Amino acid sequence: MCGSVRYRGNQACIYKPIDQAWVEGFVLEKIKETFGTPEAAQRVADKVNENLQDEFEVRKKARVKLTRSLHAVEAKITNLVRAVANGFDVETAKKELAVLQSEKAQTEATLRELDNDELTRPRPLTPGDILELYANLEKAFQSQDNARKRKMLRYFVRRLEFDPGSDTLTIYFFAEPAVASVCQSYGARDET
Repeated sequence: MCGSVRYRGNQACIYKPIDQAWVEGFVLEKIKETFGTPEAAQRVADKVNENLQDEFEVRKKARVKLTRSLHAVEAKITNLVRAVANGFDVETAKKELAVLQSEKAQTEATLRELDNDELTRPRPLTPGDILELYANLEKAFQSQDNARKRKMLRYFVRRLEFDPGSDTLTIYFFAEPAVASVCQSYGARDET
């Protein structure tokens, strides 16, 4: 069902049919090329694991920077306490101490979040994981259960858009190639 009908009713429909069997076959073929072979699954797993490692390195650097900031704030607090002991104005010190303690609490909270994220870090993705997901997609299509097909497709396809003016169906996948654009007219032909 097109979005126009869903949100504005049947009067919004321009009545341009799309061959469901052809679209499903085409999408499955493109998903198989991108994910469903051992070589493709290896490429996707390598790319995902590389991105996970890059994210881990960024978090590691952030942790080092935050730890340095925390030590600097703690040093400022210590210096402020010493200054008060040496006669610095207590009222002025209270205001500054409140600001420093707030900064320290925020930095500690951010460090805890990073540590918790590290504890829940996902395991590396294997090509077997991807091939299993693809096999489940094929089973869903064999079962002809639309809810199950939709659920499994969402692992691979971000969005489908149909432009009735140009009879173009654009499919956005979650991996390379990111977009496959298909022109459809009189029986649907692939012009990717």
